[in-house]
Amino acid sequence: MSEPQTPAAILSVDDEANALAHQPLVKLLLWLVLVSGLAATYFLQQSAFNDARRILQGNFTSRTGEITLRIEQRLAAYEQVLRGVKGLYAASKSVERDEFRDYANILRLQEQYPGIQGVGYSQIVPPQEKAAHIEAIRKEGFPGYSIKPEGERDLYTSIIYLEPFSGRNLRAFGYDMYSEAVRRAAMEQARDLDKSVMSGKVTLVQEEGQNVQAGFLIYLPVYRNGSPHETLADRRANILGWVYAPFRMNDLMPGVLGEQANNIDYEIYDGENVNLDALMYDNDGHLSRHQTNTPLFQTRQRIKAIGHTWTIELRSLPALEASIDTGRVKVLWGAGILMSALLYLLVWQLSSGRARALKLAQGMTRKLRDSEARLTQTLISAELGTWDWNVKTGHIVFDERWARMRGYQPDEVKPDASFWEKDISPGDSPLFQQKLSDHLAGNSAIFDAEYRACTKSGSWIWLMDRGTVIERDGAGKPLRMVGIEMNVTERKKIEEELRVTVAKLEEAHNQLLQSEKMASIGQLAAGVAHEINNPIGYVYSNLGTLEKYVQDTFAMLEQYEQAEGAITDPGVRARLQAARKKLDIAFLKDDLSALMGESKDGITRVKKIVQNLKDFSHVDVSDEWHFSDLHNGLDSTLNIVNNEIKYKAEVVKEYGGIPEVECLSSQLNQVFMNLLVNAAHAIEERGTITIRTGTIRTGKQGEEVWVEVADTGKGIPAENMKKIFDPFFTTKPIGKGTGLGLSLSYGIIQKHHGRIEVQSEVGKGTTFRVWLPVKQAEETH
Repeated sequence: MSEPQTPAAILSVDDEANALAHQPLVKLLLWLVLVSGLAATYFLQQSAFNDARRILQGNFTSRTGEITLRIEQRLAAYEQVLRGVKGLYAASKSVERDEFRDYANILRLQEQYPGIQGVGYSQIVPPQEKAAHIEAIRKEGFPGYSIKPEGERDLYTSIIYLEPFSGRNLRAFGYDMYSEAVRRAAMEQARDLDKSVMSGKVTLVQEEGQNVQAGFLIYLPVYRNGSPHETLADRRANILGWVYAPFRMNDLMPGVLGEQANNIDYEIYDGENVNLDALMYDNDGHLSRHQTNTPLFQTRQRIKAIGHTWTIELRSLPALEASIDTGRVKVLWGAGILMSALLYLLVWQLSSGRARALKLAQGMTRKLRDSEARLTQTLISAELGTWDWNVKTGHIVFDERWARMRGYQPDEVKPDASFWEKDISPGDSPLFQQKLSDHLAGNSAIFDAEYRACTKSGSWIWLMDRGTVIERDGAGKPLRMVGIEMNVTERKKIEEELRVTVAKLEEAHNQLLQSEKMASIGQLAAGVAHEINNPIGYVYSNLGTLEKYVQDTFAMLEQYEQAEGAITDPGVRARLQAARKKLDIAFLKDDLSALMGESKDGITRVKKIVQNLKDFSHVDVSDEWHFSDLHNGLDSTLNIVNNEIKYKAEVVKEYGGIPEVECLSSQLNQVFMNLLVNAAHAIEERGTITIRTGTIRTGKQGEEVWVEVADTGKGIPAENMKKIFDPFFTTKPIGKGTGLGLSLSYGIIQKHHGRIEVQSEVGKGTTFRVWLPVKQAEETH
């Protein structure tokens, strides 16, 4: 039995242990353990924080993209309003003030187009006609009218129509926009290019009082009806004026964006320069505050619309930045600090003496096990797996969470890189390998890759790997690499659902815009047809009556001629003969018959045009499925778009024998109009547009008809063929097309259970063929 130790002996052992514990080397070791643990903890929590920040940045990018998209779509919609007003001028020899007001009321600007101040017409007034022009307007009931500002100029323009003609808009009546440099530049550009042009930043003449805000205008030229405007010289010679719309930025922007940008601050600048003079809109009015505070996210984007450029500065606000998910960061930070403290205590206890270290180790083991369990649970909650790769030997260690994430048991996982790479999607593997190679070569600080992987059960999941090389040899070659893996499948699903939702919203918005457009066209066509039909009716009737009167008159004259020989008075007979010779009765008979024939032919042609307008808008047919003759629809549509085609192409009709088709004929007319106008635009100088029709019987759908529109234009490049039916895809210059025509046509044909085929060869032309069933299935109704 050993002798019990005396208090002195025990004190000696403690003193020795304490002396050992206070050696400088031991102190250095303790600090190294603590600093290393905290450094590792910092790295892990920074990685988690960066992941959360990246997700938030994606949300910020999505919101800023939505802001710019909404602005572009609203400007495009307002441009269509002006095109409708221009169409009013194109359809009339002259537009009176009441007609302009009635058309503007139909548009319901305040309800349908929030932010627009109105629509107006500015007329060109040559200097020699200025006095007569002012006198004519004053006689309309505006005795105080004059062209403002006063002074002599080479050319005057005057705002003679502006609806609504009330409130602040009254200040613009008679204003010469051509007298101001920014407005004049936009007006000249619109005139020379024959397209819509947006002006730079201006202060509208409607502004008054304290609430003065930046504004801009959109112009669209109006040329003399029937005159050419294909060349620059023609356009400058035949310009009559401009239809235009003024906008106040503080009124326009809330209507465009609504509640979409609550957590994002943004400013809009005119042009490409970002300075105070170019500032057009600041959504919160605190520009100086943002110049001193640095946001977490910011971006600069440019919008090029309607011949002009805007620059948008966007930045995140504290409300958005505060939404970063820091829960996982806090858990990792707390667990890391705890682990570091426990390691520090363990080393201190070991340095204090063997016996004490052994005793404390038992308790530390339990605490470490509990801490490890908590850390493991944290990693499981965050769906994080870990891997440790010996790059030189190829041996790689995957933890249990990595294995179960892919559906494997830990003992089923082979410890080599090939087991890791075999499940990666072939489509994602090249990018994965490229990023891994770049990091191993030292070209990137962090290996970061997202990819699809096949689980043991055969299902596909999205994974995100992050790792870094922690050891290299003297030559810089990688020896060891560690990293983590996260299951991001749910996040990808949410992103895809968001993308699909945005696409559906855009499609619904496009359908709404097109419906409004076609409704306006239908109303205009119906109104024109109705107004012309009545006078044409009684003119045609009166011509018939007049022709009968003329025939009766000539019959009476023949009776007088026959009775001429019976007149015995030589003087009377001589006077009658002189009068008949002076009137040239024979010539009058032939010429009056020809005049009556030409007049009746002209009236018949006008009646046909009116009928075509009615057929195109289908004012006599409800918006229901009915049987219709496609040839009539093609002919009426050709008359409607004749002005777009006649200067570019000759139209050849090769109609086959086809039955009537059950359809929504007004919508099919819209498809024919898009195909014909696109064909004309594809022809650069002069060419041919051929329209063919035919019938075929198929075993699957019964009888089908086809309509083909072929042009001799420039053709469609192969790389664009797969995108021509995508919304907003267009190869036309800005202002010449919205990219919605073929997309909406494709939707209409699908609604009719048909299909569109296209063949094209660059330099030779394009052929579109539309297939339609003769009779729709029962469920269609």
